[in-house]
Amino acid sequence: MMQSFIDCERTAECIELFKNMPAEQESLRDEISYKTVLRACTIGTSCHFGDAVVREMEERGILENGADIGIYIHLIRVYG
Repeated sequence: MMQSFIDCERTAECIELFKNMPAEQESLRDEISYKTVLRACTIGTSCHFGDAVVREMEERGILENGADIGIYIHLIRVYG
């Protein structure tokens, strides 16, 4: 769903979908959803939220476990 929003150039909706995930579904925030929301942040110039996403990823240990190369590409775009 998040990727569909990006494909339709609706990055704000992608970010809102990520933000509004209920607490019981937070486990669905995997590398793919993080990569997708980071992409939405860079396309939609929401770099402040992208920074918050990166901090959450660090807290959850996602960046320490050899994350997908796509995440690192989007990290460069967030901070580049």
